[in-house]
Amino acid sequence: MARSEKSSSVSPYDARKAALNNHLAASGHSNFEIVSIDDRFGPAKTEPIDAIVVSKETKGTAEELNAERMKSGLSPLKIVEIGMVLADDCAPVSSSRIRLGEMDEGGKMVRPLIVNVGSKNRTKIWAVRDVFLKLFGKVEVHGVPVSSEVPKQPVDEEAVQGAVNRAQAGLGDADFGVGIESGVVWNEEAGSHLCVQFCAVVDKLGEVTLGHSAGFTLPAKVAEKIRAGSDLAEALSGVEGVRTEEGKGAVGFLSGNLISRSSLTESAVLMAMIPRIRRDLYFPV
Repeated sequence: MARSEKSSSVSPYDARKAALNNHLAASGHSNFEIVSIDDRFGPAKTEPIDAIVVSKETKGTAEELNAERMKSGLSPLKIVEIGMVLADDCAPVSSSRIRLGEMDEGGKMVRPLIVNVGSKNRTKIWAVRDVFLKLFGKVEVHGVPVSSEVPKQPVDEEAVQGAVNRAQAGLGDADFGVGIESGVVWNEEAGSHLCVQFCAVVDKLGEVTLGHSAGFTLPAKVAEKIRAGSDLAEALSGVEGVRTEEGKGAVGFLSGNLISRSSLTESAVLMAMIPRIRRDLYFPV
């Protein structure tokens, strides 16, 4: 049955049974029985079984199974849904992916991770590449031209939405889509707008993680122009004494080159990746 449903090779039944038997025995279990399943429901359709353990992907089949049991006058099974162990790409570890050479048995990717950045901006692409190289070693990072679907100068929640839109639009067939959006966020305590970079990372399962860089207040004249409808670049260019250089941005000039825009962008990407670095805490099995 497994061979008829899978495009990749499947280990023989005897080898699969032996591996499962050895694992259960090594884990201290002795009261179990292993049987072959020749259709999608197996013996659970007719046998006096109490519960079934499923993943999110197979829960629908278990619900169909319960419907069939109830037609036959049997009690529905208790459905116990458990999480999947995730690989580096935050998709489930699976035997077929291991056989195809995508990952090892621990979920570490063997092939390079493919990352699409929802922008052609070189600073954003380089920042994403630097972070993913540190985390995974082998990556391919591509810039994809997409629309943020938010105003040219995002304000408050528009910046977060712009980052998410870029990540989702850029994902395509990649392992991860990354969106980065710079915005201004009003801070009541500071009595001013803070300039902050937001990053969203989406994986093939649609899970989105968010992070943002440190924020800094803007000169009063710049903030005033933004409130009047200018974007940050326009607002800065209209203020005497302000100069910006590629890669350093406004924060480079305002900080006396102690921090650059590229560093700020890199920090936003890293913050968005924290849940994926500690998958055991954020995506528990």
